[in-house]
Amino acid sequence: MKEAVEMVVKALASDPEAVMVRAVERDRAVTIEVHVAPQDIGRVIGRQGRTAQALRTVLQAAGEKHKRRYNLQIAE
Repeated sequence: MKEAVEMVVKALASDPEAVMVRAVERDRAVTIEVHVAPQDIGRVIGRQGRTAQALRTVLQAAGEKHKRRYNLQIAE
């Protein structure tokens, strides 16, 4: 899932080289941390958070399939 999120975020960002994605696993929960350049925060979050919510929805569906819980955190 980390690679899928990284691919989508790099496609959205104007500076794809500044994108860094890290997955932290605890028990059955995985937190995916996305770090982007400050000018790309708005693009990744989207208007009223729609893009970020879409990513979270995809992660939730994948989590049900893999019996895990995925969380998404977006940071500068």
